[in-house]
Amino acid sequence: MVNGLGTRNVAIAAREVDAKLFYISTDYVFDGTKSEPYREYDPPNPQTVYGQSKLIGEGFVREQLNKFFIIRIAWLYGQYGNNFLKTMLKLAQEKKEITVVNDQHGSPTWAMDVARQIEKLLPTEAYGTYHCTSQGSCTWYEFAQEIFTQAGYLMEEASDGSITLIPESIIRNPKLIPNPEALIPRTQSLTPIILRPVASEEFSRPAKRPQNSVLENFMLKIQGLDIMPDWKDSLHKFMKAMNRQQSIVNSQQPRG
Repeated sequence: MVNGLGTRNVAIAAREVDAKLFYISTDYVFDGTKSEPYREYDPPNPQTVYGQSKLIGEGFVREQLNKFFIIRIAWLYGQYGNNFLKTMLKLAQEKKEITVVNDQHGSPTWAMDVARQIEKLLPTEAYGTYHCTSQGSCTWYEFAQEIFTQAGYLMEEASDGSITLIPESIIRNPKLIPNPEALIPRTQSLTPIILRPVASEEFSRPAKRPQNSVLENFMLKIQGLDIMPDWKDSLHKFMKAMNRQQSIVNSQQPRG
């Protein structure tokens, strides 16, 4: 009701005031079976209620408006709300072993980059449907590895393909730090953690996930409007921004 008819209501309101509409859609409009990145004109075939409802919303936008931008995104993370990146860092505080699927592919995308891309489109009249994800792709398992690398963990790979995550602070100065808990950021654990790759079949989820969620920003590229960066570069900037923000918060807390 929200993604379909709710979108139609907003589209009608936009038409009545002659406004441009940005509709945020999803990679879930595709079935994930294509071996190559999806382009905007590939036929949708959603496999979940969520994907179906977002595709219905896309249809209502096209039905009601001429001035619209349909923006399909995937694997989004950012400062606010729940996302995979926050889940990984939280699990590292709570678990001795973390399992992550290694046969689903996508492009991790920082919400800030999407906002900048929307800002780039806003003054134009290049209306239509666009894919808007970071450049490059990886599996969820590879994404997790990069998250922990940039969070300061050292990695030791085992023969079974799993990885042992070791907080760098402990390796650097294990004996000279009397209270390492005070120095290690909240995104790190004091004990080694096993990061293990698994197949989708081993990781039960309530809704089906696409094997391939890689979207090519084809229409942005041919319009000369694509400013989406490489996913690893954006992750590095995001982690730096979060560490800087955490340092400011820590400095403002009263000292006992």
